[in-house]
This record gives sequence, structure tokens and C-alpha cells, in this order.
Amino acid sequence: KTSSKKKGANKENTSPDAVKTPAERCHWPDVDNIILLGRLKAEKAGGNQSESGWKKTVWIGCATDLAKDGVSKLPVKTWEKCRDHFTNLKKEFSDFKELLGSGLSGFGWDDATKRVIATDEVWDAKIKANKRFKVWKEKIYLIHDDMFYLVDGVVATGAGAFNPGQTPPSSPPRAPTVSPPSE
Repeated sequence: KTSSKKKGANKENTSPDAVKTPAERCHWPDVDNIILLGRLKAEKAGGNQSESGWKKTVWIGCATDLAKDGVSKLPVKTWEKCRDHFTNLKKEFSDFKELLGSGLSGFGWDDATKRVIATDEVWDAKIKANKRFKVWKEKIYLIHDDMFYLVDGVVATGAGAFNPGQTPPSSPPRAPTVSPPSE
């Protein structure tokens, strides 16, 4: 059985502007990350960071620094790409903090090699639980100090989340309700 409509039959009626092309992905070598974070650290030191993030002018400054001093020039790192990449770095940093967590997880930090360390058994269990952690087994993480400075205490983790169904820890415990004795 054949269809009366051919696949792509209306392509000639589609304007070239309407056809979406995949966005070019920027390559972010360590040097470019360090340039981006260096600018953000300077802006934070200058009082230009709020809890809600950075102003567009800060991102434009990041893009300018990367165009001047960055290693990877193409595709051009626009202010939007800088902002989006920093969002990805914050997600990565959240994973890093989760691995190191309470210190009881079996993971540690080797400052000499800039790597998260653990026994193979600990790694295998964590990776089995969530494959996104596999990259950390071999990852050299040069930017951890910068990320701590920029986002620790700013990144939402859910640690201080309030559930209206629970008594907040600062509230005194509820006394049990006691009915008066019946006569």
C-alpha cells in the first residue's frame, strides 16, 4: 500500500529560514574554562554577582575575554554560549560535590592529581547506581577551587528544602494531643 503523500513533499514550500539547523557546539578546553571562570571571579570580587546570577554585561565580558585569549576560537563563544556553559559547569560541580559529599561515601580528593579518588568497588557501585558518574573516575578537575568560590552556597541542592508536611527543624516538636479523661 502506498501513501498519496510523499515524505518531504512540501519542502519546496518551506523557506530556508524555517529549516532548523543544529546549533554548533563550542569546544571548551581547560584553558577556556579558566578564562571564563577568571572573569566571573573578578566580577564576583567586584560585587557583580547576585544569588540569581549574572547580568548580560558580565557574560559579554566573558565572551570578549575568550575571543581575545581563548584557545578554541570557532565556533565563536557568544555571551549566550558562555552563560549556557557556566550552567553546565554548575551541574558538573553539583556531581563533584555529591561524590565528595559527607566524606563517608568512600570518595576522596587528590589535590596533587586534581582527581576524585576511590577504590574500584566504590566506583563500580556508584556508576552502577548512576552512569553519569563514570566520567569522574578518570576526570582531571582543575576548576574545583574556582567553582567553590563562585557557586558554593548559591547552587540549589535541595538540602534546605521545606516540606509543608514536616515540622521544620527550628520549630519545637509537637506535643502529643491528650484528650481529657472521660467521667
